[in-house]
Amino acid sequence: MTAYVTDAKGRRWSLPAPLAWRMEYTAGVPCDSFWMRCPWEKNSPTKPEGWVEFAADHAGERVFTGLVDECEVSVTVKGRILELSGRGMAARLLDNEALGQDYQSATQADIIRDHVAPYGVEVAPGAVLPPVSHLSVATGSSEWSVVYEFARYYGGVAPRFDREGRLVLSGWDDSRERVIDDRTGVLGMTRREIFFKVTLLQMIKRIVPPMSNEVITLVKDTSLARIISLQEVIWAGYSFLKGSHGYAGLLWPIFFTGVYYLLFNGFLTLLFSWVEKKLSYFR
Repeated sequence: MTAYVTDAKGRRWSLPAPLAWRMEYTAGVPCDSFWMRCPWEKNSPTKPEGWVEFAADHAGERVFTGLVDECEVSVTVKGRILELSGRGMAARLLDNEALGQDYQSATQADIIRDHVAPYGVEVAPGAVLPPVSHLSVATGSSEWSVVYEFARYYGGVAPRFDREGRLVLSGWDDSRERVIDDRTGVLGMTRREIFFKVTLLQMIKRIVPPMSNEVITLVKDTSLARIISLQEVIWAGYSFLKGSHGYAGLLWPIFFTGVYYLLFNGFLTLLFSWVEKKLSYFR
């Protein structure tokens, strides 16, 4: 692998052959990162403290482009050793805050002009994202979050950086749209297991809330039950109030009827709430 660094004046320097290195690639946050170790000469014409960018080639291809975060020169029995580490170009958008503003109609060119280009980040060709109406940028949000929201939530594309350090706002070349719904088969499960462990439980989860309301209503009683003179609690309470049992004007039976409803319906409410909580993992 051949590594290069660029200083603040734009001068590019080639580093000695690395003794060890590590490259980590992601598709967003956290951004790509690198680490390398190489021998170092004391009288080198460039100084590590002035480096700002890093690039690495391997077998004739670019394998990393990013920013230098840390560098350290240590003296060992084998000589001076340089350790260098940093992140991908996404760090420039992650480390800078956006100015709060409102767009009447935010186009791709607007987002690149205001939130990407000022930080020296190049954009890979081929991106065509639709304009977004009434886009608001919150003060203090990172420039990366602005780009991500515009591309991901409005354009359906996950922004990322390629090995050249360019911002990519287009889909993957080998991407395909896949639809997963209730007709999609589940690997490793039989039809019986799919029905009893997935479909049936989802059905129960959906019917528990309306079913619990109906059960509580039936317990409370209904005007229909009173009209057909069923011997339920409300009917018995009113019979004491009207004097059907030799006692007239007694209110305590109606009072205890309310207490019974409160306790029993409270129990049912807690029971059905527990059932809904147990099935909440189907959300």
